[in-house]
Amino acid sequence: MKLMGETRRVQGREITKNDIELVRRLIEANLSRNRTQLSKELCLLWNWRAGNGQFKDMACRNLLLKLEQR
Repeated sequence: MKLMGETRRVQGREITKNDIELVRRLIEANLSRNRTQLSKELCLLWNWRAGNGQFKDMACRNLLLKLEQR
């Protein structure tokens, strides 16, 4: 994914070059991890939560799908 500047909004979250690199490193560290497992880890690392305090796991999975498509 090419970022035109420092950030790009994906799935309601600002994604930076560093975020993309983090996702790549997590994938490379465990190639057998599926998108759900990866999204749970990212939500924890980013502390990405909904207003009710729950992790935004589904939004994160959609974000990963969109990044993969780009």
